Amino acid sequence: MKMFCICFLKHVLYLFKVDRHVDLLEVAQETDGFSGSDLKEMCRDAALLCVREYVNSASEESHDEDEIRPVQQQDLQRAIEKMKKSKDAAFQNVLTHVCLD
Repeated sequence: MKMFCICFLKHVLYLFKVDRHVDLLEVAQETDGFSGSDLKEMCRDAALLCVREYVNSASEESHDEDEIRPVQQQDLQRAIEKMKKSKDAAFQNVLTHVCLD
């Protein structure tokens, strides 16, 4: 199952510039239980961290040669943590609406 997850991550991350040191096996292990939709959203969030950083730095100083940096392991880790918190909150919300007789 982890190989499927790694292939899926490669497919989704293909759209983004990714640092060559990113360990997709580690990401696959950290995201065990995530749906395909969760993985796609997590990758998008990681890429957006780089875009936000670029926009913030570009507004401070204008450099024509600056590029958006590649997605790094720590970006994926932050996005994983965000997704886990979101999934936990959704689960807690479901639990509060369950009626126990």
